[in-house]
Amino acid sequence: MNGPPASLRDRVLETAANRPSATRTTHRQRRLALMILILALLVASSSMLAANHAEMPARPIAYLVTMVSTSFVLAIAAAYSMLAPTSSALGRSSRFYSGLMIIAPFALAIAALLANFVAPSTWIMPEGVRAPHISCSTITLVTGAGLLVVLMFLERYSATNSVVLKGASLGVVAAAWATLFISISCPFTHPMHVIPTHILLPVVPLVLGGAVAGARVLAMRANRMK
Repeated sequence: MNGPPASLRDRVLETAANRPSATRTTHRQRRLALMILILALLVASSSMLAANHAEMPARPIAYLVTMVSTSFVLAIAAAYSMLAPTSSALGRSSRFYSGLMIIAPFALAIAALLANFVAPSTWIMPEGVRAPHISCSTITLVTGAGLLVVLMFLERYSATNSVVLKGASLGVVAAAWATLFISISCPFTHPMHVIPTHILLPVVPLVLGGAVAGARVLAMRANRMK
């Protein structure tokens, strides 16, 4: 049986050279660019949302800086820990995913309390004003759900030894970024509003949603590897 003509082989090799496959570095750069874009959109949209609460008393600058900076660092750390390449072909261990799901919400809650301790006046709820518990939880949940979709898209071809735990951990990462969003926009500072509605309540459905999505989206890659 004769092989393909030399001209055809040359054209195939030329096409392959002109359109090389994306390397791990390229994938990391794409992920980083997308996360920066998401951060810019979150900051811009949350700032616009905060402008709608201009009638509320301004939050102490110490509280605002502490809350936003710690939430930002935690969101970046959570995202990097999930999206950064690992030495194992199967990605992070199940123990890592479980630890992230436990540590991240508590770290966000501690960051919120730290901001309250830095600015003691924030322990007092403004009189005559009802905190928007439901609306804040809804906004945080919707924001986190959108981010979870993006994270699932980024990780749809990644390998993992536990699709459910990885999906749930991506839900925690989405919740951390959503907490950053609401921390910039919500003018209420009392911990009885911030911790339940900005952190704990959105985390639960996002973790469950991430687990279900992981079992469907990430499992496709896992099944192809078998």
